Amino acid sequence: MLIAELNSEYEGFTPDFFQEQTQQSFPDGTLGVLIVNVNPPFSRSQGEMLDLRVTVPFTNLKNYHYNQSLRDVLALYNEIEFAPEVPDLAIPLLKKRLKQQEG
Repeated sequence: MLIAELNSEYEGFTPDFFQEQTQQSFPDGTLGVLIVNVNPPFSRSQGEMLDLRVTVPFTNLKNYHYNQSLRDVLALYNEIEFAPEVPDLAIPLLKKRLKQQEG
């Protein structure tokens, strides 16, 4: 079984009205992810890779549900850590009428 077959739940499925067919189902939360090393062209030094990509391929491997650079994925996590905290400067006050009604 190809890793990409795990992603069949994320693709469209059209049932046939005249034949009983069921869509192959995998356990909930299963996702086939491939880490792809992008090599430089032969005209450049082969000492280091150009990019490392996180991909979720279609079952036919012709395209992707998700295809992002690992740098971009990790940057999303770093944004959360360094998000500036906005202090809550609001001071709650009771309305005078409400105070009179209660007291």
